[in-house]
Amino acid sequence: MNRTLSLFFTMALLLSACATPTAAPAPTKVPEPTAVAQPLAAAASGPVRVTGKFTYSNNIITEYYVEHFVALIDLTGFVKRDREWEVPVKSQVLGYLQLDEKAQKGEYQLSLPMRPEGSFDDVDNNGKPDKGVQVFAVDYNVNLTGGPFLEGDDRYRGWPSYLASVKVDTENKQEIIGGKLIVWALDDKQQFPTGFGNDGLLFTADDPVSPIPAGYTVIDLDKKPFGIIRDAEPSLDLYEPKDAEIKDYSKMSYSDAFDALHKKTSVEWSFNDIPSKKVDWKALYDRIAPKVAEAQKNKNGKAFYLALK
Repeated sequence: MNRTLSLFFTMALLLSACATPTAAPAPTKVPEPTAVAQPLAAAASGPVRVTGKFTYSNNIITEYYVEHFVALIDLTGFVKRDREWEVPVKSQVLGYLQLDEKAQKGEYQLSLPMRPEGSFDDVDNNGKPDKGVQVFAVDYNVNLTGGPFLEGDDRYRGWPSYLASVKVDTENKQEIIGGKLIVWALDDKQQFPTGFGNDGLLFTADDPVSPIPAGYTVIDLDKKPFGIIRDAEPSLDLYEPKDAEIKDYSKMSYSDAFDALHKKTSVEWSFNDIPSKKVDWKALYDRIAPKVAEAQKNKNGKAFYLALK
């Protein structure tokens, strides 16, 4: 440091030491915050995050897919019974999913947005137009191409049926018959079904209804009347439909296993309604069953394999 600069600092320190201290300024009073009107849904108590578990027997999801997640899926397609209804990207909320491939099970967590962007559906059956509510299910999904959302080649149509928080009847047009829904209401003036009604179907004209709170509510379809859950972090397990489960006939005899296989495939063969692909299942059974019985009699695994082939 040069002599002139050193002298300057010394003078500054002396002047500072001799200066008369000044009183600290009085603290400025911070004004009280002005209350801002919030939508009822934002202020209402209710779920803020959902979690859940699931098990699966069919390992197709790990054999063919590598990018797994859960998503909040708008159920407007089901309300309208429109299998071609496309779930809008803006309504999709993605959640973290952890798979244990060895144990064939998974766990997920999904944070709910303060104000979701699903479609509003009027489901109160009162004959008057209302704002309605947004209805969702949690659903397992995979990313096949492009970005993480379900769009483009990954677009999502209809409503969930596999590893979802709702249970569906795969023998009756994928009708929702149980499980849990997530419902969001803008205010407390809306109503929602409390049961399936006499026809046993959800979101039809004979459903009994009652008011639903503003904000998020989880609806338990397995209760009578439907259960209302307002916990901050409710659990919504996901279900593997029975028709997607692995069919294990390995502990049956050859004949019993063949009979079970024939009974199932003859009913659920995908092309049964197409004349050009129709199979004469009785003739097939009559031709193969004796070969299976002979294989069982001789305890011949190779013969059983060849009969099935």
